Amino acid sequence: MKRTLIALLFLLASVPAFAQTAQDEIGRFVDFYGAELQRTGFLPDAGSTRETRIEFLQATVKRFCSPLLSMKRADPGRPISDEVVVFLKTGPEYRVFADFLISGGSSGWKLSKHLEGKLPIAQPLVNPLTLGQLQEASFAPTVPGCQPPTPGPTPVPPTSPVQPYPDENAWWGGYYEPEVAKLYFEAGLPFPDNSAAFRWFTRVAYDIRDGMTKEAAAAKHLKDLRKALGLPQ
Repeated sequence: MKRTLIALLFLLASVPAFAQTAQDEIGRFVDFYGAELQRTGFLPDAGSTRETRIEFLQATVKRFCSPLLSMKRADPGRPISDEVVVFLKTGPEYRVFADFLISGGSSGWKLSKHLEGKLPIAQPLVNPLTLGQLQEASFAPTVPGCQPPTPGPTPVPPTSPVQPYPDENAWWGGYYEPEVAKLYFEAGLPFPDNSAAFRWFTRVAYDIRDGMTKEAAAAKHLKDLRKALGLPQ
């Protein structure tokens, strides 16, 4: 008697947890279905047909890719439902369904996350991957072979042509003192003060920022400076 009571209490405690799991999964699916409507532009309204709604539901369940969701039909001779998904877990009591598309095929359609209850065991389940009937068993089988959509390539952020500042002591000194000063000396002019030489530093820096190597930028503007000083090329 005690063991039976413990088992009963365990069963009662597990039902709300299962119901919450089913509610969460179907709620996520309904949100996903709504997002797919916006993404694709499809509407399950009077302009749609049962066939197009079934096709859209199948594609959406496949993209949602949950091994716990199935489609269904009322009986083997009836069409596949365009407005129901079934939450599956091992055990005949774990066939919970939601009539998530209300008034599909009309202008008043809307989505609902309300769980209707347990699906009768006699109603056939439909595999959304193939639209074939799932094998009947003493429990509701999970949807086999579900694979999530293949993600696209991860976009590579564009590389910036901006180079890091060069070592100011080693490179700028090597550029300024032996090269710039040498050209002024060759032109018979006094060594420039900072303001006169500043333009040649900034021009080199701008070209480095735009992707030139330090060496190419220096050679370009030393050539310009030679021309500006009237020296032969």
